[in-house]
Amino acid sequence: MDTRDRTPGPTDPFVLTLQDTHRSVDIWSQSVDPAVILTCRHYTVAFLGDWVIDPRILPFVEYAGFMGIHRMAFREVDPALVTALVERWRQETHSFHLPVGEATVTLRDVAILTRIPIHGSPVSGSALVDPPGYVAQVLRVQPSPDDIRGGELRTGWIRDTFRVLPDGADEATVARHARAYLFLLISGVLFGGKSGSHLQIIYLQLLDHDWEHIRGYSWGSACLAMLYRHLCRASRRGSREISGSVIFASGRPGRPAIHRQGQQDQDQQYKRYIPPPRPSADEAYGCKWAVPKLTYAHAARGLPYYQDALDRLTEDQMTWDPYEADLVAAMPPHLLDHQAQWRSRVPLICFEVVEGHLSDRVMRQFGLRQTVPQQCDTSARLHRIDRRRKSDRNWRTEHAQYIDVWHRRLEFVVTGDPIHGVMDPYDPYMEWYMQITRRFINPSYTPPSAHYHPSFDVIRGYALDMTGMVDALSDVLPGIPETPRAQVERVRDMGMATLQRYGHAYLVHPRDDHGGHSSHSQFEAGQSSCGGDPASSTGAEEYDVRSSAPLRHPDDPSPSQLTPPVRPNPFTMVRHYSRRQRPRVHIQDTEPLHQIDESE
Repeated sequence: MDTRDRTPGPTDPFVLTLQDTHRSVDIWSQSVDPAVILTCRHYTVAFLGDWVIDPRILPFVEYAGFMGIHRMAFREVDPALVTALVERWRQETHSFHLPVGEATVTLRDVAILTRIPIHGSPVSGSALVDPPGYVAQVLRVQPSPDDIRGGELRTGWIRDTFRVLPDGADEATVARHARAYLFLLISGVLFGGKSGSHLQIIYLQLLDHDWEHIRGYSWGSACLAMLYRHLCRASRRGSREISGSVIFASGRPGRPAIHRQGQQDQDQQYKRYIPPPRPSADEAYGCKWAVPKLTYAHAARGLPYYQDALDRLTEDQMTWDPYEADLVAAMPPHLLDHQAQWRSRVPLICFEVVEGHLSDRVMRQFGLRQTVPQQCDTSARLHRIDRRRKSDRNWRTEHAQYIDVWHRRLEFVVTGDPIHGVMDPYDPYMEWYMQITRRFINPSYTPPSAHYHPSFDVIRGYALDMTGMVDALSDVLPGIPETPRAQVERVRDMGMATLQRYGHAYLVHPRDDHGGHSSHSQFEAGQSSCGGDPASSTGAEEYDVRSSAPLRHPDDPSPSQLTPPVRPNPFTMVRHYSRRQRPRVHIQDTEPLHQIDESE
């Protein structure tokens, strides 16, 4: 792919019909701050607090198939990487659109990473008429009215009530505590919403059975359905957060091993990076990264870095099957016996949520040659369905047609020829794909520095100084005589074009408040820094800088100096530039993060 052609696409809108509502539109037009990162609602630590899971509970957790989730729940999430992936997620195809083709999280990924059951009954049921009574029925403890909010149960009540398992507890008591813990994992981690304070009681009905029945649900397909739904919501314009099981969308901890052609990474800290240990044969593959902290050894992290790395991704950098064969072969028989289902093209169901598992679009992830996939419809109508004001719904009846397809999933297994080597860029699939995909996210061709954090602070300082200059020139233009006015406008236009070129045009917006003295000129992203044609009869539009820079102290250096004042790290403290924003608490490290040995 010739990356010098910066046409973002798609040239054929037949597939990506929702492009106008996708968040990539605002990023390309530079109408939003490119450094703003999605808030990842991942509340595991807040849920569990000081809850030490009693070893007597773990056999129940393991039998139900949740031991991998139990160990992975504490894994940290990289919000910048999640945001970069969300920018490439498409609701129309339920896949990430990368320069080398489509990729997604599949049933195979979920099964290998977590060893959670895939084969089984769909996760569905009815709305609850009496939520508090159902809690008492399943957990044998009646919550107080203050602990109930509609169909939700306060998370703190679960933790406080079941945190300590009494000594000498009988099997029934241990089983109740195990159900309470599984309820927290299911409602809080796998199917979690935006609230960290309450859990959805509707999921508790899935645990009101014997343990063989609980193990018989297809928890993995339900988990994937919820992940798809939250990715679809987060990919829309204006979305600020994502919830659900984002641990599956965050990739491996640390920096992706992507190097631009001809460029060698000189970061000594990264060379000393210690990879996580190889999981044992009796552990889920995802436990390989179940470490207490992410490794921040390498400085090249952050949303702009990930955007650039994904924009420049090549076929030889893509690992379609990242799993070691011997570890996959060591999986339990009840998972390996149903491997064919991992390739099924079927609906994924979790109560009101129905999302398509379109395995024919990512055949290379199954070791098969990719062909042009069949037409798909992920249904905007299904994406609009939620449980609000539907307390009388039986979701098994509501989605009976999709449940029937799930039960017949072996009839919809995708097959193909084995893949050999890498795909030719002129393969019929790639020629088709390049016409229907969104090729680029970042409008700037200039790559970020390999040591991104320090240089970003400096570049952002330059950008703030440049916007100050543009604003100052816009303020004085009305009082300048006509003769020198064109030259001043040209200098202002050069500053504006430079800001657009390097992705900082969001700092300024057009204004027209000088009583007819303003005229208009066009600025194109990627335009030369010399500005527009000075001989053109078209004038320039007035611009005003949004007050987005931090307030300066009287002793701070002047904004005209080359070295900007020290500013908060944009990747550990997110600054929002919207007019409406909710109060947020930003946590910033007070000292540099050190490398950790993930093998411990």
